Amino acid sequence: MFTRMRLNRRRSALARRTEAAVVRDYLAVDLPAASRHWRDIAFVALDMETTGLDVASAEMLSIGWVPVIGGRVHLGAAKTFIVCPEGGVGQSATVHGLTDTAVRAGLPAERVLESLLADLAGKILIVHHAPLDIGILERLAKLHFGAPVPFGVIDTLALERSRLSRHDTPTAKDGLRLMNLRTRYHLPDYRSHNCLTDAIATAELFLAMVLTRYPADDATLGDLWG
Repeated sequence: MFTRMRLNRRRSALARRTEAAVVRDYLAVDLPAASRHWRDIAFVALDMETTGLDVASAEMLSIGWVPVIGGRVHLGAAKTFIVCPEGGVGQSATVHGLTDTAVRAGLPAERVLESLLADLAGKILIVHHAPLDIGILERLAKLHFGAPVPFGVIDTLALERSRLSRHDTPTAKDGLRLMNLRTRYHLPDYRSHNCLTDAIATAELFLAMVLTRYPADDATLGDLWG
């Protein structure tokens, strides 16, 4: 993840040199200012299912995202895709249930990335445990578009870890998992490891976290994003 200043520098540098039209279009829309109220920001909650946990080698098998605008999750604008990997799903099928047959019918990663970038222009991503998903997306962007496209990201796991650290609260083993945090914030149980369900679960968790941390509803983007 990057600070806003570093992120803006990366975006400016990439905009000057990229030849990929989809990347230029994405970068042409500036990210929102840190001083803006969070409800005035357009967010997109995202989740992926992958073949593993190694950013350098894991392949994307499915991806889902849903807009969060005006403090509401917009289910009607949600999108989800099965992605055809270079190899097979391997042992990861026992986690997410996606089979080789299912993913072979999926879309190429490049087409999915094009759709994602079109939907993300000017928006901030919300991801739970962002380094894995964002690392894979940046690696795939470099492969298909010539550069690791920089995203503005809020990580709900990092937000909660920061809150606990400020209060010197110990973290139980697995206590920062998405569904365990949903329980902590009195949100209903969802079945894990479906990318769109997990994206919606992340969006709801984000809203619960913001409204709990800022009961006066006075948070800005800068309060939430590093």
